[in-house]
Amino acid sequence: MPLKITTENVEGYPDVLVIHLTGDLDTYTADMFRERFADLLKSYRRFAVVMEDVGYVSSMGWGVLAQSVYRARSKDGDLVLVNLRPNVERIFKIMGFSSLFKHFTDLDRAVRYLIKNRS
Repeated sequence: MPLKITTENVEGYPDVLVIHLTGDLDTYTADMFRERFADLLKSYRRFAVVMEDVGYVSSMGWGVLAQSVYRARSKDGDLVLVNLRPNVERIFKIMGFSSLFKHFTDLDRAVRYLIKNRS
C-alpha cells in the first residue's frame, strides 16, 4: 500500500509537528519519507509520528525512522512514535527499538512529552 504523509501543527509550539502516516513504510516508500522528513526538519525540530494506520514496516522503513530520530536529535530535537499497531509494535519490541524511540499510545501524551523536553 502506498504511503501517505500528512502533517498537523501544534498550536503555540512552532517547532513541534505531528506527522500522520497511512500505508506501509517499506522499501518502496522509505525514500519518500526520508525526503519529506528532511524537508520538514528545515522548519521543525520535534516530531510525533502517528502510525496507527501503518500496516507494515520493513527493515528499510525502520532504518529510515532510526535515521530520522538521529537527524532530529542532532538539531536538538526529537522524534517519538505514536499508536503502533500490534503487529508493528511486536517487531518494534523484538528489534529493541524501545531503547532508541519513545513510544506513546496517546498523541496528547506524546505532544506533552515533546513540549516538556524542549531545549
